[in-house]
Amino acid sequence: MGVVRKGVKTRLVFVGASLNQDNYRMIIPFYDARIEFREGDNPAEFTPTGDFYFYNWTSRWYGAILTTDGGDPIKRPEIESRIDRLKSEYESGGVFAPADGGSPQESGTAK
Repeated sequence: MGVVRKGVKTRLVFVGASLNQDNYRMIIPFYDARIEFREGDNPAEFTPTGDFYFYNWTSRWYGAILTTDGGDPIKRPEIESRIDRLKSEYESGGVFAPADGGSPQESGTAK
């Protein structure tokens, strides 16, 4: 899990090491993005508009990115609630949409 600022261009770098048939591709439904990894650094640049989850193409592992407006730190109960919501969306196979009604936004190399 990670936390990034909403509306601020963000660069995540996924490090491809020991890639195999299970872990070479990541899917981010919120952004309709698929990233195929290569050995070494795999940057993904985007401007986050809301919380989202990601998973490998075989759905064996997943993670989440939460967004903040940059004000007060996110407190543990809120983190747990938001992660539970994302986990529920992931497990149901739904595409997560932000609670504020915003729409997914694509940019950079994340597609």
